[in-house]
Amino acid sequence: MKKAGFGRLIKDTLIYGLGMMSVRLFNFIFLPIISRRLSPKEFAIYDLIFNSLSLIIPLVTFNIAEAAYRFMLTEENKENREKIIKNCLVVLIKSIIVVSVVYMTLRVFVIGDIIFLSFNVYIWCIMAIVNAFLVQLCRANENSLLYSINSITYALITISSNIITVYVLNLKINGLINSNIVGLGVSNILLIYLLKLKFNMKISKDRELMKEMLKYSIPMAVNTINWWIMSVSDRFLSYKFVSVNELGIYSMANKVVSILAVIYTVFYLGWQSMSIKVFDKLERDVVYTKVFNGLVTIFMCIIIMSVFFSDNFVAIFLGEKYYLCYKFVPVLALSMAFQNFASFYGTIYLSLKSTKTLLYTSILSTIINVSINFVFLRVYGIKAAVISSFLSFFIMWIIRVIDSRKYIKINIYIYNYVLFAISLVSFSLLK
Repeated sequence: MKKAGFGRLIKDTLIYGLGMMSVRLFNFIFLPIISRRLSPKEFAIYDLIFNSLSLIIPLVTFNIAEAAYRFMLTEENKENREKIIKNCLVVLIKSIIVVSVVYMTLRVFVIGDIIFLSFNVYIWCIMAIVNAFLVQLCRANENSLLYSINSITYALITISSNIITVYVLNLKINGLINSNIVGLGVSNILLIYLLKLKFNMKISKDRELMKEMLKYSIPMAVNTINWWIMSVSDRFLSYKFVSVNELGIYSMANKVVSILAVIYTVFYLGWQSMSIKVFDKLERDVVYTKVFNGLVTIFMCIIIMSVFFSDNFVAIFLGEKYYLCYKFVPVLALSMAFQNFASFYGTIYLSLKSTKTLLYTSILSTIINVSINFVFLRVYGIKAAVISSFLSFFIMWIIRVIDSRKYIKINIYIYNYVLFAISLVSFSLLK
């Protein structure tokens, strides 16, 4: 890879980082407001709604937005790019119709006022489906600056709305839901305007292209659902086996760790494009090795810092109600690290368009995750959920490391892990 290749990665990462770090900073500032206005029980319910949508969207859309990004990234012909967009729009329109029919059916036959079936949640879902597609189009055009501008705008609008609805009007869960709708609505309008989405409507659907895209995206959708199960299902199972207050504390711990996760998200947005383009080059092994081991070093530092500072952070920013969540942060940070390592290896299969392999590796890890939760949650409570997340992502990473050797050789610097283990144990004993 020429230096220019790494230069592009650094440039995109910095631009994506500006947007993502701004978003996380705004969320970081807003956390104390949430923790003081919402009880752990209320936050747990909102978190379940939020994560339910993260499951529904890839399920009903077949993750077709991801296919749009992957296929457009390496397609330079304008007419072919327009065909890709039109095929995606067909799938998205059908998805919205399905969501609408299911929602109206449930509203008719389900008795009682259930917040999960409120009209606001339905609108939030539709807005999120459209936004996921527009954001991937932005990435497919390699417009990292627009991506960041949109991220900052979305965050500013959402947080401002949250301050009004949650802090001033004290609307609690409904305030958070309405703020997400406003933020997504503004984001959608901004992206539609700045992307200048005009294309020849006379272009007919390409059935072969549609089949190829769905062949790529459906395993991705199932894979996303598996990731959801490993990352989120423990909160739904915990809702049955532990107190809602304890679940709220665990959900807040995940929210804290998600702030740390932005580092990988920023990197991944730039790396995904580069990894696909460099995969067919002779120096790909060297590039993947350097990038991966650099990533490992960064996350080692993050996890050690989380062991040192999590209790002080929680005490200062979240208040007494959520103080106990500091106990979960270090292990959740470790789980997040191996989740990201597995995701890094996943880019190998995306480059090969071999999304079925992603699916197989995630299914096994999901089985392990759910099994541990079913067996141990009722006995050990939230601790079982924390451990199951770590083990499932660690095993997924190991499987992908072994399987990917058929395609690429990434040298893993073992001494990094030995040094990390020694440091982690040492710092834990000092606490």
